Amino acid sequence: MDNFRLTSHALDRLRERSVIGPDIVLSALKNGRIELITVEQYSNRGSYLYFSDIENTFFVLVIDISTQEVVTILPIEYWENLKAPERKSRFLNWGSITKSILFKAIRRVDSGHEFIVHPPLFGRDLIYFFISYYIDGSVIPPKNNRGFE
Repeated sequence: MDNFRLTSHALDRLRERSVIGPDIVLSALKNGRIELITVEQYSNRGSYLYFSDIENTFFVLVIDISTQEVVTILPIEYWENLKAPERKSRFLNWGSITKSILFKAIRRVDSGHEFIVHPPLFGRDLIYFFISYYIDGSVIPPKNNRGFE
């Protein structure tokens, strides 16, 4: 799939919401730098997450898979509004933008991004601190494998 194009509506939304040009979006599509979020029921439209390293932000590209047309480009918040409870049946598997999808989208564009190299601590179940200290010039290691007692 490398014959993507942006509809006039998608071009208008891109100009309205971003500083990146259509050539950058098309290149990202051609090179697989997007991550599938979900597919709409009863249509050929898929929602894909794209990370713009230029703006350091995310966009959702709604793509008609059968025609390879980008129908619209949305900020994450707008896309989440489409998932309001009364519209729940619109998306297969009640698709969501998970932390995993966010990291995959960043990794597809920039594997050296600081969020990939040094992920933030939020959302983790456990945080371990390994503390060694010195007594009389000798390193004293932690007393258990969790780094503390």
